[in-house]
Amino acid sequence: RAPAGLLSFDPSDPEGSLERCETASLQEPDGVCLGPDGALWIADTAANTIVRFDPADGSWTTAGTAPQVDGPFDIKPGPDGASVWFTNKTGNTVGRLSTGDEAHAGRDSVVDENRG
Repeated sequence: RAPAGLLSFDPSDPEGSLERCETASLQEPDGVCLGPDGALWIADTAANTIVRFDPADGSWTTAGTAPQVDGPFDIKPGPDGASVWFTNKTGNTVGRLSTGDEAHAGRDSVVDENRG
């Protein structure tokens, strides 16, 4: 399954509209969500990264890495409209990344009840 990537299609014509967007930087993508910035955010468990795919220009960006990202598994848009939240399966934590809104920049964090 290398390289990993995303598939998109029009449900009215799945065979005629199938499009594959791939990158060698993905190893084992698990969670994906549409972020408030219009990009797709992907939790890559094996690579210990959060990856951002911008469908407007086809660019891939690594947005979060170890040690804050430790076995990411699921990812969802945050209620503030300017972040995504993800679970760290290996690290037993929950993390937050800002999606580029300048008002929320620098608020990336990991919440770990056991470590304080």
